[in-house]
Amino acid sequence: MVRTRFVNGLRILNALPGVKFLFANPFRLTADKSTFYHPQELFALQLKRKPIRIKPPETKYKTPGVFTVRAFPTAEEINLEALLPVLEDALSLKAEHIQQSLDVLRAVNESTLGCESQEIYVFREGVVVLWNVPSIAINNILAEVHKFEHHRYANHVVEQDSETIGYVYNYNQEDYVGMTEKQEVMLSPTNTQWEKYVTSHVLAANVKLTVWERQLEKYIRDVEFITEDLKYGRQIRMSEHRVLRKHGAIFALRHVINLSSALLEPPQMMNYTIRLDTMYKDLNTFYAMQKRLRFIKEKMNHCLELILLLSAYLKDKHRLRLEWLVIGLILIELCFETFYCVDRFFPIFK
Repeated sequence: MVRTRFVNGLRILNALPGVKFLFANPFRLTADKSTFYHPQELFALQLKRKPIRIKPPETKYKTPGVFTVRAFPTAEEINLEALLPVLEDALSLKAEHIQQSLDVLRAVNESTLGCESQEIYVFREGVVVLWNVPSIAINNILAEVHKFEHHRYANHVVEQDSETIGYVYNYNQEDYVGMTEKQEVMLSPTNTQWEKYVTSHVLAANVKLTVWERQLEKYIRDVEFITEDLKYGRQIRMSEHRVLRKHGAIFALRHVINLSSALLEPPQMMNYTIRLDTMYKDLNTFYAMQKRLRFIKEKMNHCLELILLLSAYLKDKHRLRLEWLVIGLILIELCFETFYCVDRFFPIFK
């Protein structure tokens, strides 16, 4: 009864002209027990803010005429020969190797007739580049690719180190291809296959270099305490076995970047024209590939010098320990010989 009178009083106050009730709420006030709220509870409910949703990066490219290309670093290596029939059978794509390159696989969705084509470029070094592919299809494609990967990256690495960029077609100046002022890739309306391949090559090199930078930063954090110990003259808190492993890790990274990776070189193809070469250099400049590569090599050289210094220090320490051990053994032998000589000329035990 009291609750009903309270609700009726609230309705009368809300009905008065020029009066805005302090505890107005979006819920319907009734005398029902399940929908009745105490005024303090109503005020607490109104203070709850709606959570802010962060839009994904690809929402930037929802402008008509602007399409999206995304690159994902998924693993150290992908078995393209085993992946080729799966793309054709399971995903119904037309897949083939790029001309004069067995390390790149190109797949096209032929069902998108009359629209912008959906293309996929899979690199043997563990990078998947998708052109105009929706997010739902991306998850399905990556799930199939994961089955043929070696040394797969963690999911957070795949997402954080991925790259998304928009691309448009140049219908006014067909001679110009490259980056625009809006940070979008400009393609020509005709012969887009090789332009997309060059762009995919640069995107693959960019995301792969990002993974290497992250690995090097983790390596630097792991050995950062050594410089502090050397600076303040503290005891080195690293064994020879661990130093050897760190030495092997930095050499393995240098081997991948300097010797085994082909993504840091221009793509190999027959019709590599001057326009494609200009486009390749333009994209490399946009992502600062040469500058980042120079920095990462300088960091690796510094880490290698630190590990070599530490290895030499531990070797000297081990050598010094062996020398003192030999000196101790010589002293023990000298004591025994001295005791033997004294006992021979001055028998004290007879």
